Amino acid sequence: HQDQKPRLLIVEDDPDIRLGLGVFLRQDFEVSFADDAINCLQVARRESVDAFLLDLGLAVGDGLSVLDCLRETPDLADIPVVVLTGRESPGLECECLDRGASRFLQKPASHRAVLDALKSSLANRPDRTRVLIVDDDEDICNAMQMILRRKSYEAVAARDGATALMA
Repeated sequence: HQDQKPRLLIVEDDPDIRLGLGVFLRQDFEVSFADDAINCLQVARRESVDAFLLDLGLAVGDGLSVLDCLRETPDLADIPVVVLTGRESPGLECECLDRGASRFLQKPASHRAVLDALKSSLANRPDRTRVLIVDDDEDICNAMQMILRRKSYEAVAARDGATALMA
């Protein structure tokens, strides 16, 4: 990937917005598109994506559910997600960032703001730190893994000390 442009998946159901973003962002990214939650997950699994630009108001599927799914899928969990949305509700930005988005932008956003958010998200992409969770309670292990993966950690669970030593 070093000599190539980073691969960007734009998840947007409005064809005009998709086209406008694609034309502008092609200068800096290899751009792919998805128009709903199902296509997003299919394309993300099929292609080697370096970043997502995600609209929350999709016609099929909810953008927040897509964000959760990306954060809970181990091979996609550390890929930066920039949320670009027309939704306006108190606390939405904090909710998106808490759920693992790297940046949040309100529509209409300038092309420059979108480009800057994507570039800084890629530049600040954290190295995945591996965390070992040792607990005999499966529910606690699962909950901790989900929380840590949303924060871009690699979370591994062990049910006892002997298993932990081999992990």
